[in-house]
Amino acid sequence: MVFKRISYLLLASIIIIFAASASFIYIVMDGSQPPSMVHASWIELEGGDSEEAVIENSTFIAKGIVEESSTELKGPEGGELVFTNNKVRVLELYAVNEDEVSDVQEDLQGEELIIDVQQTGGTYGEFFTPEFTEAPLFEVGSEYLLFLTKTEDGYYIPVGGRLGYAEIVDGTIVFVNDEAEELLDDFSNEDVTDAIDIIEYVDESIPESGLSINEDNLDIEEMIEESAGEVNE
Repeated sequence: MVFKRISYLLLASIIIIFAASASFIYIVMDGSQPPSMVHASWIELEGGDSEEAVIENSTFIAKGIVEESSTELKGPEGGELVFTNNKVRVLELYAVNEDEVSDVQEDLQGEELIIDVQQTGGTYGEFFTPEFTEAPLFEVGSEYLLFLTKTEDGYYIPVGGRLGYAEIVDGTIVFVNDEAEELLDDFSNEDVTDAIDIIEYVDESIPESGLSINEDNLDIEEMIEESAGEVNE
């Protein structure tokens, strides 16, 4: 049987180090048959993994729906990885990091309000990279609560890789792995309409927080303008 080329599978055992923003992932694989998903060991966020750290490291927090996805190949020859790029329409903007409000303002201008959120894994031609068990790929048509940070190449990624997103199922926040569910327990299994109140509650315990929270349920454009105004005051 001929398998599609596995972008990082060499011989029987391989270790790959992947760096995405401040998160580093170490993957260890054994065997020659390509799995559909792999486990990963994740480096902690700065200051340690916590509900507060996820919020502090977010460029913005929002509800969004995945409208389409595509894949691309990155990395040196022989060590390429496949990444899935998701086109996400922002439906509601809950909070913005005041230090990065100009980026958010630029990315969410116009009527489309669509951003690119990148994840590891997928198929690109003959190349295949398994997705992470702790961070499964988004599903087109599904809605998510997103804690996003921006990379140097202009993509957004979930904070901490596996911590920064939860699926919204019948209006309820459902995290994609047990660690995130336990760590962000104030959000877990709560109604998404309470997201702003929960963010505000957690943010109160963050010293010198730089988060601008959409307490008045403003629309996206008004929220960004208000956040930018707070920065300029």
